[in-house]
Amino acid sequence: AFAFVNPGYITLVPEPCYPVYRGATYFAGGLPIYMDLRPENDFFPDLDRVDPRDAARAKILWLNYPNSPTGKLATKAFFEKAVAFARKHGCLICQDAAYTEMAFDGRALSILEIDGAKEVAIELHSCSKTFSMTGWRVGWACGNRDLIAGLGRMKSNVDSGIFTAIQRAATTALQHYDRIVPPLMKMYRQRRDTFCNGLKAIGWNVRPPEGTFYCWIPVPKGYTSAQVSSRLLEEADIVTTPGNGFGAPGEGFIRATLTVPEERLALAVERIEKLKW
Repeated sequence: AFAFVNPGYITLVPEPCYPVYRGATYFAGGLPIYMDLRPENDFFPDLDRVDPRDAARAKILWLNYPNSPTGKLATKAFFEKAVAFARKHGCLICQDAAYTEMAFDGRALSILEIDGAKEVAIELHSCSKTFSMTGWRVGWACGNRDLIAGLGRMKSNVDSGIFTAIQRAATTALQHYDRIVPPLMKMYRQRRDTFCNGLKAIGWNVRPPEGTFYCWIPVPKGYTSAQVSSRLLEEADIVTTPGNGFGAPGEGFIRATLTVPEERLALAVERIEKLKW
C-alpha cells in the first residue's frame, strides 16, 4: 500500500480478510472500500457490484487466494474477471498468495497464469505458511516489472533487508521443497478431514476448506460469532476466532485452525458435542 497509495486514494478490499489490507490502506492515507465475501457468492467478491465511481478511483484491488479465513480457492474464471476489471479501470491487483501450496482440492492457481495479468498484477508470497516459518518475515513478490520497481523503491527506504540467517534458512527450505511440503500437506489434509467430518457427524454445517489451514464454520442459529467463541473457550477450553474480527461479513462464522495434532482436533469435536446449543 505504501508503494502505490497516496492520501485520498481508494483500495478495494474483500471482507472478511487479513486485517492488514485495510490497515495498510489507512496508514497510507487511503480509503478502503469493502467487497463482501459471502457463501452465496462462493466467497468471491462481486466485482459487478462495485460502484463505478469507486472503481474509477481505485488504485489497488486486493485479493487473497487460497483465502483466509474462508479456505476458498480461486477459479480461473474469477481471476480472468479480476484481470479484466483491473485493465478496464486502470487499477493494479495485489494478490496475496501466501497459501498457494496449501491446496487440498486441486492446484491453487497463480494469477500470473492469466493472460494479461502481468500488465496489472503483483503476487506476494511467503515462507510463513508453506514451511511453517510464521514470524520469520521472509517473502517475495513477482509480477509486473514497474510494480516490482515501485515496491523495491519503497522497501529499500524503510529497512535494510532480512537477517541473513533467515534468508539462508528460506533458501534451504525452497531447495528441499519436494521433501518438506508434500508430507505437510498430507498431514493438514488428514487434520482437515478429521475435524470437519467430526463436526458434520455431530450436526455442524461446515464446508471443508479447499485450501489454507483454516476452517470457516457457521455458528448455530441464535448465536453471534463472539458468543460461540466465548462459550467454546470458557466451557470447552477451545480457542477459535470470531468471524467478525475479519470484517462485518464474517459475522455468523468462527475460524478454527488445523495447527494442532489430529488427536487434539478429535478431542475438540468431542468437547463441542457435549455443549448444548
